[in-house]
Amino acid sequence: MIDVETWAQAHGYHQRHQRLHALHWHGVGIARGLGVVANAPPDDTVVVEPGVAIDGFGHVILVSDYERVALPPEGAEAYIKLEYVERPDTDTPPGRVVEDFRIRATTTAPAGAEIELARIARGADGDSAALPASPWWSPSHGQVDLRSRRVAIAGATRSLNLVYLGIGVDDEPCDRHLEGFFYLVRAMRRSGIDVRPLVARAGDLPNADLYYVTASPGAVLPPEEAEALRDAVAAGARLLVDGCSPGEGFIDAIRAALPDLGAAPEDLEREVLRAHNVLASPPLGAAPDGDFEWHVAGPLASRDYGCAWAGLAADSVTARDALDFGVNVAAWASSPAELTGLDHPPR
Repeated sequence: MIDVETWAQAHGYHQRHQRLHALHWHGVGIARGLGVVANAPPDDTVVVEPGVAIDGFGHVILVSDYERVALPPEGAEAYIKLEYVERPDTDTPPGRVVEDFRIRATTTAPAGAEIELARIARGADGDSAALPASPWWSPSHGQVDLRSRRVAIAGATRSLNLVYLGIGVDDEPCDRHLEGFFYLVRAMRRSGIDVRPLVARAGDLPNADLYYVTASPGAVLPPEEAEALRDAVAAGARLLVDGCSPGEGFIDAIRAALPDLGAAPEDLEREVLRAHNVLASPPLGAAPDGDFEWHVAGPLASRDYGCAWAGLAADSVTARDALDFGVNVAAWASSPAELTGLDHPPR
């Protein structure tokens, strides 16, 4: 005889296995679609496109139609977030629920199993209108920023928190390296690394497993960034330092800022060059005559990998080799993907 308890146990068994399958065979994040676009003409709303996501508990979330979301009237940053919810089914006998979703924009970053779809940094003038990003890899205030979206990586075996720290001259950022950085992120994801990228703001260096540190020619590493990097390396973070051509002066500044950056172990080069792709030696970049050296926290180079990732190398082979090397550094700095159950979402 099948009673209520037996029925619940049987269905619960299959639900748990379905969620575990989604978590570990498909990954957490956006699986398809769910783009966020500014309204035309611009106003204080954005439109979320249809798509599918998997949250940190393994719930599959289906957004089947376009959804308009109002932005909060105040706050330095607005986050557009998606989450799984269950609602009572009013068309059936009591006790049944409908799997549903909620999309909202708030001034707080996603927490728990919430999935970030986009964020918008507000301008100092307080204008709340949302604008399209131009360019997509370096949105300005008020523009829709899709760079921190978590993408579901099928069968991801490694996870990585990655931070871009670009030092410009006269507040001019290293735009080409920022563009190349996000092409590298794309290559990491295609290689099975669940990477979560962030762009550091002046005076605010987030915690990370790997820091990509770069600079425009002639830039100087500010003392506050130097101190934050020293603390991060002391805590076990890895570095990929890459000066934009000519970048020798910036590499010298990094050495001066991190005097305790010791020599690399003998097997470090082999370990990094075989971490994912198999490379014979550190590749050339957009500045093939640049220096390269290994340190305990990672490679220091003035070969201009950032421009190579952005497609500015002398040829496509150099660009591909530079991307392969960046993926290897990421794999070396990453950790095994968390084998999680269903009681709490993975970090």
